[in-house]
Amino acid sequence: MFQLLRQTRSGLSGFVWFFLGSLLFLSLARISWVLLYWDRIAAVQGFWPIVRVGIQLDVSLLCYLIFMPLCWYFISPNRWLQKPLMTALFAGYFALAASVIVLLEYNTPMFIQEYDLRPNRVFVEYLFYPKEVFSMLWSDHALVLVIAVILVLLVAKYSFHALRQQFAHPPPRYTQKLIFIPMILLCVLMGGRASVDHRPANPSIAAFSEDHLANDLGMSSLYKVLFALYDLKNEADASLVYGHLATQKIDQIVRDNMRLDEAQFIQAGTTHHRQIATNQTNKPLNLVIILEESLGAQFSKRLRGQRDLTPNLDRWADHGMWLEHLYATGTRSVRGIEAVVTGFPPSPARSVVKLGLAQKGFSTLASILASKGYDTEFIYGGESHFDNMRGFFLGNGFARVIDQQDYIKPNFVSTWGVSDEDLFHKVHQRILASQDKPFFKLVFTTSFHAPFEYPKGKVPETENVEYNNVRYADYALGQFLAQAKDAAYWQNTLFLVVADHDARARGRLLVPVRHFHIPGLLLGASIQPQIYSSVASQLDLPPTLLSLMGISSIHPMIGHDLTQLPATYAGRALLQYERQYAYLEGSHMLVYRPHRAPTQYRYTKLAHEPVDPVLAEKALAHALWASKTYQQQQYGMHPNGR
Repeated sequence: MFQLLRQTRSGLSGFVWFFLGSLLFLSLARISWVLLYWDRIAAVQGFWPIVRVGIQLDVSLLCYLIFMPLCWYFISPNRWLQKPLMTALFAGYFALAASVIVLLEYNTPMFIQEYDLRPNRVFVEYLFYPKEVFSMLWSDHALVLVIAVILVLLVAKYSFHALRQQFAHPPPRYTQKLIFIPMILLCVLMGGRASVDHRPANPSIAAFSEDHLANDLGMSSLYKVLFALYDLKNEADASLVYGHLATQKIDQIVRDNMRLDEAQFIQAGTTHHRQIATNQTNKPLNLVIILEESLGAQFSKRLRGQRDLTPNLDRWADHGMWLEHLYATGTRSVRGIEAVVTGFPPSPARSVVKLGLAQKGFSTLASILASKGYDTEFIYGGESHFDNMRGFFLGNGFARVIDQQDYIKPNFVSTWGVSDEDLFHKVHQRILASQDKPFFKLVFTTSFHAPFEYPKGKVPETENVEYNNVRYADYALGQFLAQAKDAAYWQNTLFLVVADHDARARGRLLVPVRHFHIPGLLLGASIQPQIYSSVASQLDLPPTLLSLMGISSIHPMIGHDLTQLPATYAGRALLQYERQYAYLEGSHMLVYRPHRAPTQYRYTKLAHEPVDPVLAEKALAHALWASKTYQQQQYGMHPNGR
């Protein structure tokens, strides 16, 4: 027996070395992050739940990582295993796995600082844009990157050397046969299931509190990234995440919530309806949408921000329709684009800007206006391939895309593109060149984005470069609006200034709703100064714009025309925060999280309240409607859309 154990140890020591070493490292890293964010962990009494679930999920992850090499090791003849090439392959695989584990954990605090979450699918998506992301990281975190490279190289080198020695002495063949079955069973039970419940372990077992970061710390960063990639298969069906509801029920609830007369709907099973514009004009207005990067409500003193960082925006609010309680649908630019340009609601899937079935024939403001004879154009200061914007826009109604390569000798270029002043100068030129026909310009700024690079000497500066950058973005916006006000096109153009999302979403709630609050302002000669004080969503902007422009049309957008809502209506907003989905109606917020019962809050007091079954069903219907409509391709232009 002792001889058998010695022989087994000689062959399995490489697997054991990797497994125990990685488990120890992940546990120590997790405890470090718990101590780093101890104020939040202590508030939810999370130390032991995080450690317990962490070990469970770490074991699961490591079993997955060793399963296939273990199978190959035990079915391979000893003469193969003794070859230097085979030894190097096993050692190289585990050295690579160890390096990735260390790299992701090392980068975890930096990612949490930005997103208040462990690395997730966003981390992977950014890998497709190495130029922009590396430049941003190098500007802000050069030393961190250098240390990361050195650390990974050291881990790879020494783990490869140690593991190659461990794998160099395979056990006798009869020993392999004796331990093959129990080892495989252990990997399946501890890795594939990691649970005695009826379903295998998944991230939902880490959700023990209402603080999303505390829940996240129960998972390793590699586990979370890999599960996010695995979960892409659920993009077509949100019911696999939040629960089921009959299709007919989904359609009826969503249509009822649109607050339209039933006679306005023109097609059963869809939301295609006839919208009649409230602003009846002889000549429909032009449209300019200025999508401000990351300019959340926290920066506007008018929206109860702590600092006066957007004096120009706040001053212009007196001259237009100011949306006092406007909420973004998500925390990334593609979510803001999805909502403002298409009116499509958020889901646990990626934004439709990136999804395959939405790349052509998807209903957008541009496609609606193009069918009315408008010249449509996207004007950006960066590289439009980022987040698939160019492909999506050109496939869905935009005639042209203007991006960084179209600027001749810009005055200032940052990591993410030309300065906002250069951008707005280009916008003014393009508008002047378009006045022979009605136009729609979608303008997306870049200046207010890490690493916060901007032309010096334009605004009062402090030691806080982020605040300086906000001031510069506001300065450039103010310059453009003043220029537009003095131009002839002001008289027949509707302007919308709105943020795509807030700069950072962080907080102790499952959905940090205050960081979804964004400024929104409608301007133009035809807009009377007013404050819209009910809750509004980015989804409400496209139908409201069409109405104010004097455009009546047929479209599938489920947002409200804010000009047609009664003053007594409290309003609603739909928010997606990673895999959490929130439905905010007036002061009540209902939150769905994967494979869990919903939770309801009194938003104004951030206090729990009993779950309202009617609100819960309404929220679930909207969460499921996006997946159902996308998969069934029911969001295209209607044949009678003109």
